[in-house]
Amino acid sequence: MILKPNSDTDIAELLRSHGIHPTSQRVIIPRLLFTQCTHLSAEDVYRLVNVDNRRVSKATVYNTLGLLADKGVVREVIAD
Repeated sequence: MILKPNSDTDIAELLRSHGIHPTSQRVIIPRLLFTQCTHLSAEDVYRLVNVDNRRVSKATVYNTLGLLADKGVVREVIAD
């Protein structure tokens, strides 16, 4: 059974355990992914992380998602 991190501290520790330095954006994005019950596109993630007037750039979202996938924190799903 895979346990989902429950707090920002848990997410930061998960990132560290995968060799990723946690930043605020690198914590926000996995938190969003782990709380959704569906697959999200990068555009969905970009839209949702900025819904509360945050200023996370599209490049940051794409780069962070790529890093998370490269380090094995999440899996990339290719859909048509």
